[in-house]
Amino acid sequence: ITDDTRFIVDRPYTKDWNLKLSRVVHSDEGEYKCQINTIPPREKIVKLRVIVPASIIDEQSTGDVVKREGETVVLVCNVTGIPAPDVTWYRKSIHTTSPSVREKCPLPMSSDSSDKIGLTGEMLIITNASRYCEDTYECVADNGVAMPDSRIMNVKIEFAPEIHLPTKTMGQYKGRDTVILCKITAHPHRINFWELNGREIQTRTGKYLVEVYDGTEPHEQVMSLSIKDLGPNDFGWYSCIAANQFGKAAKDMKLYEYQEPNDENRPTAPEIVLPPGGGGGNSGKSSSTSKTTTTTAYPEVQAGNLINGGSNHGKYTSILMVVLAVMSNIFFQWIRT
Repeated sequence: ITDDTRFIVDRPYTKDWNLKLSRVVHSDEGEYKCQINTIPPREKIVKLRVIVPASIIDEQSTGDVVKREGETVVLVCNVTGIPAPDVTWYRKSIHTTSPSVREKCPLPMSSDSSDKIGLTGEMLIITNASRYCEDTYECVADNGVAMPDSRIMNVKIEFAPEIHLPTKTMGQYKGRDTVILCKITAHPHRINFWELNGREIQTRTGKYLVEVYDGTEPHEQVMSLSIKDLGPNDFGWYSCIAANQFGKAAKDMKLYEYQEPNDENRPTAPEIVLPPGGGGGNSGKSSSTSKTTTTTAYPEVQAGNLINGGSNHGKYTSILMVVLAVMSNIFFQWIRT
């Protein structure tokens, strides 16, 4: 070892013969023997154990990953260190998502931490990755020597557009302004536009205004269509259409003209049909039915006063029939039995 300049004999005192080693490397680990040339010789063996802090080899580890939905994501965290480091994986934004969303990504989570994945090792594999697996992942290498080392990896999942319409039919008066909406979920967002009765809407005239802004869910955009001064040609079927390199989606909604009810459809006053002769009537005799019309919304009728109490024949039995009518009008009818 005298040929290695990293080794020197250190003698702070006359009787001391210490071996000093600088810039220690792993290959320096082993047994070292100190020997005194006496008769018989005396010696002492010292074992040197070299420990190395955990370190992640960036060149051999995964960077950011972009995959299509349904594919397999493989994340690699190549580590060194003595003793061999333990590698733990984390999802950094998992605490910001709802439990229902977390369940849609096939990754077991540790029970002792909300963002810790229940898998260890230098490789993390996500099979059949869904859009809900998209996140920032972190691997942490630790062997108890010095501070742990860590590495961040961003996973992006691409998928075809999906469209949701808050409403499928809507009525509005002619001459009014209106706004219709659709929600588009896709990654990436490429092409979004509206059609009216199969023709793409042009915004150059100023009658139509299309605006797109971020929604509340990941990769969600809300596309609104504002229409000024509705005319006859503005009513019909509106289509929300979105497309990217993975597919195309479209959903339709109907905008119809809302009209006030005409006079023929307006409700009439309630009608009461009384038995012959008013309230008394004669047994076994017939007479013409009298009809009274009133504008009172809810007329009061005493059912007991309409029954002839004098004979078992020709009695009038009250039967109340309630018919649903517009404007809360009620129709009553008395029938002779």
